[in-house]
Amino acid sequence: MLAAAVAAFAQQGAPPFVAGEEGSHSYRIPSLVVTPGGALLVACEARRETWVDKSPTDIVTRRSMDDGRTWEPARTPLTGAGGAMMDPCLLADPSRGAVHLIAAHWPKGADSGQAAGFRIATSTDDGASWAKPREIPATSLPEGARPMGVGPGAGFVSSKGFLVMPVRLSLPAGEGRRTRNFALVSRDGGDTWRTGGACPAGGEFQIAEAPDGRWVALRRSGKRRMQAESRDEGATWGPERHRAELGGVEDGCQGSLHLADQVLLHAAPAGAPASPGFDNRGRLTLWRSADNGETWKESAVVHPHASGYSCMANLPDGRLAIVWESGDAPTFDRTREREPGWMRIDLRLLPAPAGKPDSTPVPR
Repeated sequence: MLAAAVAAFAQQGAPPFVAGEEGSHSYRIPSLVVTPGGALLVACEARRETWVDKSPTDIVTRRSMDDGRTWEPARTPLTGAGGAMMDPCLLADPSRGAVHLIAAHWPKGADSGQAAGFRIATSTDDGASWAKPREIPATSLPEGARPMGVGPGAGFVSSKGFLVMPVRLSLPAGEGRRTRNFALVSRDGGDTWRTGGACPAGGEFQIAEAPDGRWVALRRSGKRRMQAESRDEGATWGPERHRAELGGVEDGCQGSLHLADQVLLHAAPAGAPASPGFDNRGRLTLWRSADNGETWKESAVVHPHASGYSCMANLPDGRLAIVWESGDAPTFDRTREREPGWMRIDLRLLPAPAGKPDSTPVPR
C-alpha cells in the first residue's frame, strides 16, 4: 500500500534552501522538475528581507546531478528589481532540451491589481545558465486581463506535445475585477503562448493531464480543495466540485498535482492542531487517484511536522521526487519575526507509485 511503501522506501535528500542562508531571510513557494538531462532542478522565491508576501523577492534555482544528495550554487534567473518576483513555475520540455521558468512580477509598492506582468526565462543546458528573461505579451492573455500569479507548482507537457502552465488572471467585470484561472498553452515549444478558456473560479491551483486525456485542475479555496476538468485541452472547463476527502487547513494552502505511473497524485498539508502562536499547516500528505481523478481514496503522510507548499516530479528510474516547505515544529510559527532556519525547502524521493489501485485503502 502507498503508506507502507512511503514509510519503508522513502529517501531524504539534502535541503536545497534553508531560511537565513545565502543572503535571504526566507525561501518559499518551491517548484521542481527533472531536466531533459536528468538533473533535479528546484526554483523558489528568495525573500531577501522578510518572509512577508510582496517584499523584495528574486527567483532562485539550484540543481542536483546526484538525486539531491548535493546541490550546485544558487542561480538567479529572475530578479524582482526592488519589487517581488513571485510564484515560480518550472516546465521541462524534452523535445527541445529546454526548461522554462515563469513567474509574476510585482513592482515595489504594487497592490493586488498592479502586477507588471509574467516573465519567462529559458535554459537549454539543464539549468546551468539562463537566457535573458522576456515578458509574456498582453496579446497572449484575454483582453483587459491583468496577471495575478502563476500556479504555483509546475507546468507539464501534454500528450499532444503542448506546453501547459497554470496562470491566474484578473478580468474586467462591470465596475470591478474578478479572478479566474487559465491554462497558458504553447503549441510551438515555448516560442508563443496563449490562454484557453476561464476556469469557474480563481485561486492558487495546478493542472495535470489524467491518463484518459482530460486535464484536471485542483484549486485552493479557503480550507476547501476544488476540482475542475477540461476535455478539450483547456479551451473550456466544467463546473467545480468540492473534494472533501482531500481535507484542508484553516486558512488554506497550495496543493500540488502530478501524473506518475498512470495515477494522479496530490500533495498538501492535511493539517495538525493549531495552538497559540502557531497555525495548523502540518502533516504533508500524499493522496492518489487511479481513476482519472474521479475518486481520491488513499493517503500517506510524507512529513508529520510543519508543511506548506509542495511540488512533484518523476525521476528517470520511476521514483517520485517531492519538495515542500518544511519545518521541525508541529506547525509553523505565526509571529512576524522568525529566526534563521525557521523553515527550509526539503526534498524526499519516494518509490514509484503503482498504476494498479490497491485493494485496501490506507486509513486516514
